[in-house]
Parts: sequence; structure tokens; C-alpha cells
Amino acid sequence: MEACERQRCRFRNSGLRFNSDMRAADLEKYCPLGEREKGCLRDLFESDAMSVRAYHRIIRVARTIADLEGADRIREDHIYLAYTYRQGELLQFGR
Repeated sequence: MEACERQRCRFRNSGLRFNSDMRAADLEKYCPLGEREKGCLRDLFESDAMSVRAYHRIIRVARTIADLEGADRIREDHIYLAYTYRQGELLQFGR
């Protein structure tokens, strides 16, 4: 419930309701990343040869993980956990 409330406050008057509603253009505004987090994502993007769509999805999921923890900013551990969830999905669907 607290994570949903954080999202409600974040997206007030934006037309968005949840992190999953964010478009690529919204990510920079609502999910600012520090240099370490950008570097982490860049390394994962390059080593896994992921698509831009997957890259954006990891950011959205990391934002949700941060919300669940009550964190104002996305941290590296949120990104790695979101990436781990993605890997699990790929294995589950045989990709």
C-alpha cells in the first residue's frame, strides 16, 4: 500500500498511475539515476546485449523495488535485483 501511495504522489497530475505506465520519455523525469547507477545499467546493457525496451523495463522494475523499500532514489542493488527478475523471466520462457 505504501508503494502505491508513493507512486500516486509521484504521478499526481501527470496522467500516469503506476511505474509500469511510464513511457521511455518519462523515465528520465521520474527515475533519475546517479553516475554509479547509470554505469551499472550500461554494463548490464552491453554485457547482455539487451534491447532498449528491456533496458527501460529494468528501470521501471527498479523504481518499483525502490518504492517497496521506501527509497527516494533507485540504487545499484535495485537495478541488479530488477535484472535478476528479468533473467528469471527469460529462463522461464525458454529464451
